[in-house]
Amino acid sequence: MLTYSIVIEKFLSQYPSASTRYTYSAALNQFFECNKVEPDQYFGNGRDYSEDVRKFQLFLNERPPKTSHTYVMAVKSFLIENNVELGSRFWKKLRNVNEGKDVTALTEDFNANKEQIRQLLAHGTVRDRAFTLCLLSSGMRVGELLKLKIADIDFTKDPVVVKIRKGTKTKKPRTTFFSAECVAAIKEYQKVRQQELESSVTKLNNINSYRKKHNLTLSKKNTDDDRLFPYGYRTMTLGLIRMLNAVGGDFNKKDSETNRATFHYHIFRKYFSKYMVKKVDSIFVDIMLGHKIPLGGVYKNYTTEELAAEYKKGEFIVSIYDEKDTSAFTTSITEKDKEIGTLQQQLFEARSSFSSFKTQMEDMKVKMKEELLAELIETLGPQHPKVQDYHHENLETDEEFTE
Repeated sequence: MLTYSIVIEKFLSQYPSASTRYTYSAALNQFFECNKVEPDQYFGNGRDYSEDVRKFQLFLNERPPKTSHTYVMAVKSFLIENNVELGSRFWKKLRNVNEGKDVTALTEDFNANKEQIRQLLAHGTVRDRAFTLCLLSSGMRVGELLKLKIADIDFTKDPVVVKIRKGTKTKKPRTTFFSAECVAAIKEYQKVRQQELESSVTKLNNINSYRKKHNLTLSKKNTDDDRLFPYGYRTMTLGLIRMLNAVGGDFNKKDSETNRATFHYHIFRKYFSKYMVKKVDSIFVDIMLGHKIPLGGVYKNYTTEELAAEYKKGEFIVSIYDEKDTSAFTTSITEKDKEIGTLQQQLFEARSSFSSFKTQMEDMKVKMKEELLAELIETLGPQHPKVQDYHHENLETDEEFTE
C-alpha cells in the first residue's frame, strides 16, 4: 500500500513522468516497510544505510529481476538526493551479487482476444473505453497517449490521423491512426470530458492546499488542459484495475513466478503489433509503433497518405466491435464501378446507334409511302377519292392534294 510522505513526495516531484513517479513511490514504500521505519523519520537517526539497502535487496530476492533492479536503483537515487553517499564501490559490490541474473521481464502477459476485450470494456466508463480503444487501434504507448493533444488529431481524414509529438522513446515524432470505432468512442467521451476535468481540478486544488502548508511541490492542473486525456498514468491505471476487478476470473490473474498482474495497458500495444502485421507489411507497422530502425536498416520516408492506405488494410483487425474485412470489398466495389461505367458508355453508344437506325427507318418508311402515292396518282389520277384518303392518312397533311 502506498503511503503519503513528505520526504518521498519531495523526491518524486523532480520526475516529470507519472509512470516513473508511480514506480519509484512503490519502491520506496516497500523499502521503508522492509526496514520497518516511517519515511519521514528515516534520516538523522544514526541508521546503517548500507545495511538497509542490503536487507532490501534480499527482501526483493523473489521478485522479478527487472523489478528488483529498478527498485534498488530508485532507492539509490533517493539516498543520493538526500545526501547519503554510499560510494561506487558499495553499489558495484551490490551489483556483483546479481551478476548472471537476467533483468528482462519474466511475467507472462494475458493473451486477450476480441471477445475478452469486449467483455472488459463492458465494465468501463466512457473514458475507460475511449482510452483503451485509442491504445488498441493506434499501437501508442500509454505515456504517448497521455501527452497527446486534441490539436494533434485530424478528425477530417479517413482514417483519422494522429501526430505523436511528445513522449516517444526515440525522441522523434511519428504518425499513426485511430479506427472508426475508436473515433466514435472519443466523441462520446468528449461529451463528458470537460465536466470530468473540472471535477478533477477541484479535487487537486484541495490536495494542493495541504502540500502548500508543508512546502511541497504543487501539482499543476487546470481546466484548459488541451490533452485528449488530461490525467496521469496512475489515474488511468486505476480505471483499468476497476474494469479487471469487475470482470474477475483470469482477468485478475497474477503471474505464478513474478506475482505481477498479467493484464495491463501495455498488452493493447502488443495486440496491435501482433495482429496488424497479418494484414500490413511489418515495415509500416514498425513505423506506426515507433520502433527503432534495425541495425543497418533504412526506412523510406513514407507520406501520411501512404501510411494511411496501409492502415486501412488492417483497420478491421484492430477493431474490437467491427470484425469485417472491408478492404477486399472496397477493391471489388472500385472494380465494379469501372465495369458499370464501361457498360453505361456502351449503352449510351447503343442508344445513339438505335436512335440513328430509327431515324433511317422512319425516313425509309416516308419515302416508300411517297413512292406508293406516286404510283396511285399515275394509275387513278390525283383527284380520285382513294388517292386523297391515302394522302391524308399516310402523309399526315390536311391540305387537299392537287396536281
